[in-house]
Amino acid sequence: MARDAIGKKKRRMLRREVGFGCPVEGCRVPFLEYHHFDPPFNEGKMHNEDGMIALCPIHHRQADQGAWSIEDLHQMKKAKKREKPKGRLGWSIDEGVVICGNNYLFSPSLTLRMKGKELFKLEQDQKGKISVNTLLWNNQKEIVAEVKNNDMLLNHMIADDIDCMASGKEIYFRAPDNSNFIKIKFERLPIEECLSQAKNCLNQNVNKSVSSKIIERELNGMINVIKFHTTINEDDFSFRAGDSKITFDFRKVGLGKEDYYGNEHGVNGALNFITENGQELIYLGK
Repeated sequence: MARDAIGKKKRRMLRREVGFGCPVEGCRVPFLEYHHFDPPFNEGKMHNEDGMIALCPIHHRQADQGAWSIEDLHQMKKAKKREKPKGRLGWSIDEGVVICGNNYLFSPSLTLRMKGKELFKLEQDQKGKISVNTLLWNNQKEIVAEVKNNDMLLNHMIADDIDCMASGKEIYFRAPDNSNFIKIKFERLPIEECLSQAKNCLNQNVNKSVSSKIIERELNGMINVIKFHTTINEDDFSFRAGDSKITFDFRKVGLGKEDYYGNEHGVNGALNFITENGQELIYLGK
């Protein structure tokens, strides 16, 4: 019998149950899979959340081999006090492209800042490796999730959801009150596929643009791609970056609502919104 996909609500409930990190003592890795143990799937042929538990891939394999009894696993599900989840992105990135709202951003040093807060940032070390930084907060300005140079700092007590793919390729954080969220996905794409997507998005001949110059330097026919999605609602404005566009809504400060898509930024490209009195609202650039 083919295994049906576990429903989104069940997966979210299982993540929340363990505080968004592997419940095995001393682990707390946020990259989770879903283990059937009471009964095992090959016996029950169903996704019964009362008999399932979220575990990291290593401990999932050990659980499959009987490392813990059924009672042990039920006790893990019932535990009340849990440490904060901790993990690290294993992405190895040098040069590549960030795709955000159908905009292509080519820079090893890139910052998206909102009213002084760095929502997203790439930093390059002395060896040329790029690390990811990001920050998510709630209505009370409490930090829900943070990534500092690929190290994840996660507040499981106030997060609505923390979903880190077991493959390590995608992370998703959501605040509980105003639906602020951040999703970051890393993948390596064939250069031709990336060029084709860029041509459709930018509606121009990318063979003469900065994107082509950088893509041509990639090795082995592949390019590093980071896709960044977010929604951030503030008291005086909102920022949304989806699949098709970025939307800036500044109507609460007397400005307008703007969509931004189909653009590319090189190393020195920048986008900056400020109020009449000089307060910076959003900065996107080096």
